[in-house]
Amino acid sequence: METLAYLRKFRKEIKIIDEINEQIKTSVPDNWILVFATTDMQERISKILNIWRDHISSKLPNTFSYLEQNVKTLDLISYDGKFSVLYGIQMGTGEINYFEGGNPLDCQPNDLLTRMPKELKKFYLSVHNGFYFFPIRSMGILPLEKVTCFAQSEWGIIEDLEEPLQINLDTTYGFYNNAAGVYIAIDYENCDNDNATIWYTDYEPYYNINFWKEVDEWMREAFE
Repeated sequence: METLAYLRKFRKEIKIIDEINEQIKTSVPDNWILVFATTDMQERISKILNIWRDHISSKLPNTFSYLEQNVKTLDLISYDGKFSVLYGIQMGTGEINYFEGGNPLDCQPNDLLTRMPKELKKFYLSVHNGFYFFPIRSMGILPLEKVTCFAQSEWGIIEDLEEPLQINLDTTYGFYNNAAGVYIAIDYENCDNDNATIWYTDYEPYYNINFWKEVDEWMREAFE
């Protein structure tokens, strides 16, 4: 109950699902049903990490290693009519913080998803619709509905850039947000070999960086 009271500071209607009924089974991936079929916490954690291992661990080795060692609790939660996975992760400070893994079944087909680089699409469709710090829905890979299209935002920094802009705002999307005005963004017109940009709201951008390498480093920092 103490955990639930904490969670409700951020999502008033949140529930922790104790039993998966037939209705829930139609709303979550089949492998989630297997994860939460047991009440044994270590077995749950092992099964969810197997999903990461099968689909994305090679792209996020540091993140995966940290999860292997520091996920302490794993629960199926619901709010706003949707389901997601709540990870209780022990931070470098020793405290438990909560990260949310969104439901892949919530990823509706659209142009953003269709044109997405292969490995990122695999993450969204096979692992999670975003993986982020629960209280602020940030400090991680954003759910599709929160991904920022750069053309739809005001960027005052553009007027102050020392060099010409090297991304197309119309085809650039911020998939990682550190909650302090920094994005790791992908320009769909220039995304071969996981090419990406670190975008600041008040500083010169860094172009031609590797999306997964940067996300992996920033996720590890978020945990510590």
